Amino acid sequence: MRIKDYLQKLKKTSPWSLAGFLLGASGFGLGFSVSPWFLLMSAVACFIFPLLRFMGLLQDWDEFQTQSSRKAAIVSYTITGLFIFYMIIMGRTGLIDWDANSVLMNLLPIVMMSYYLTYFFQFWDGLKAGRIISGFILFFWGLFIIMSSFSGDHGFIAFIMEFLAVLLPLIAALVLSFYYPLFSGIFMLGVCVFHFIFFKSYREPSVAFMLPVPELIIGLGYIKHFRSQKQ
Repeated sequence: MRIKDYLQKLKKTSPWSLAGFLLGASGFGLGFSVSPWFLLMSAVACFIFPLLRFMGLLQDWDEFQTQSSRKAAIVSYTITGLFIFYMIIMGRTGLIDWDANSVLMNLLPIVMMSYYLTYFFQFWDGLKAGRIISGFILFFWGLFIIMSSFSGDHGFIAFIMEFLAVLLPLIAALVLSFYYPLFSGIFMLGVCVFHFIFFKSYREPSVAFMLPVPELIIGLGYIKHFRSQKQ
């Protein structure tokens, strides 16, 4: 699918859904890089809009979108529950010293990412969903890197280093997906392993759900699409 086709589909998307995404992603990025008070924007986007839909005050989704949201909520509930057990076990055994801030910083990305990843993959095949998720990740991490880099002492140097380590591989994989989906998928799996080790995601699961886990799903989606085209 060409970029023009994506823009046509975007025009058909509910304005409330687009507003919710932009508000949530912006609040999330600003909340972790500038001030925690910006997380209130994400809270409104992630919880107020679904509550209004549940109460029937906001009717911008059709039946398929509603059912997809419910399935995604179940998956998110399951993954979050498993992670809570993981936190309890690791904390009680002393393997990881969780404090209240660490718990909250890990839970929020896991709830959000598990929900949205599940939701998107019910609408499109692996290639389309992977590209859309890539766009979301680039938007969030781009905003986060810009705000965190220029709010510190290193400025432009920090931005260049983080751009090369995070954004450039994602952009390269996204561009390659339009020409060589299989190679792009394999490349994305390599990027996933690199980021998992680079960010020490085994100690901070929230980081895994914000970057390596989506990259893993995107890479597998690209490869699955290539295999389905060959059959």
